[in-house]
Amino acid sequence: MKKWTAVALLVPALLLGATAGAFASSHLEAVKANLNHGLQFKLDGIKWVPKTDDGLNVLPITYKGTTYLPLRSVATALDIAVDYEADTMTVLLGEKSEGTPVAQYDIDPHYDFTQTTERDFTLYDGVDYKEVFYAEGIASAEHRMTLYPDKDFQTLYLNVIAVDADAVVRALAGNKEIRNAVVHQRDGLTTVEIDVGGLESVDIVVTAADQWEPTDVIIPINSYYK
Repeated sequence: MKKWTAVALLVPALLLGATAGAFASSHLEAVKANLNHGLQFKLDGIKWVPKTDDGLNVLPITYKGTTYLPLRSVATALDIAVDYEADTMTVLLGEKSEGTPVAQYDIDPHYDFTQTTERDFTLYDGVDYKEVFYAEGIASAEHRMTLYPDKDFQTLYLNVIAVDADAVVRALAGNKEIRNAVVHQRDGLTTVEIDVGGLESVDIVVTAADQWEPTDVIIPINSYYK
């Protein structure tokens, strides 16, 4: 199933989860519609029930022969980021036009990464990245950090530097691996693109590509979401 096609068909149902107060009353038009109790849904062959962010079931609405569903429920089910820009009354689907620094959202470095502004750690190959997450001597043991995009974005652009030797960067959504990339030491700063559409959080797990060649790893704070 093509994600964008499915969502596009349902966009007229602007039951986004934003309150009606977000719309100027002059843009609202009363219509007579029916809650459809009989319609059922399958997503990739599995029964699916649209729900609110609070987990409450949502009934589809039928109006003049067309069925409408809450956009946020559908977008979340299809792993597509959805947001609402109140100033312009615009629904944002997928990637946003401008990047948002990861530092504007919660980050948990656990005990594996240290957040620092010390130049001994922020300076690499003549460039001072000002603030970074730093891990020393990564070998076979996993080093993990958790980022929280809060379902607001489609893509995470994670900047990574493997200082001494190649490193493997994996992204996990729960127990599901959604990205696996090798960051080569020779390449310096490398951007790893990770699809985070519909995700509250994503775990970043880093190991050395070769357990016998440990490496320090730098993740600059200039990584961003779109």
